[in-house]
Amino acid sequence: MGYGTKELSEAKSGDSFDLLGPIGTGFPLDAAQDKKQIILTGGGIGAPPLLQLARALRRTGIGKDSITAVLGYRSMKSGLFLNEEFSAEVNVILSTDDGSVGTRGTVVDALKERDLKPDIIYACGPLPMLKAVKDFAADSFIPAFISLEERMACGMGVCLGCMVKTAGRDSHSHVNNARICTEGPVFNAEEVVL
Repeated sequence: MGYGTKELSEAKSGDSFDLLGPIGTGFPLDAAQDKKQIILTGGGIGAPPLLQLARALRRTGIGKDSITAVLGYRSMKSGLFLNEEFSAEVNVILSTDDGSVGTRGTVVDALKERDLKPDIIYACGPLPMLKAVKDFAADSFIPAFISLEERMACGMGVCLGCMVKTAGRDSHSHVNNARICTEGPVFNAEEVVL
């Protein structure tokens, strides 16, 4: 795609690179401790980070029965990306836009259909899904943490190209914004305006 990708594709065994990272914030594992029902909601390319989160939560001693991944897909035809891997780690509920597998509709539709009232929600996926999860969590007084996606030009918070509107004012710039690359990508859902 660009210079960096070209360099990596031409790397040989033993080559070294200077990298900066990790930067930003991850999902807070401690927020799930002592919770009986933990929900991970994912859609599309938001699934891989949640699979790693599921594994990390399990490593802290949280049992498989306490964690449910609610995964949203377009249809059975488009494939059920990482479904098998999730099933090996946690309980899984599926939703598809066309109803070909699981609940017909969104991940929030699947939560409502089963009348699930989790103790905490972690989410990663497309913005409309994150907004729906944020609203569902707020309506039910459930803490939620969402991972936002945005193009990041610098990745270090300098260019301000990955801003998200926030409920509170930034102490540095005194505006209602946060940088997804440094203050995020994971935010408490109450902190951001979607």
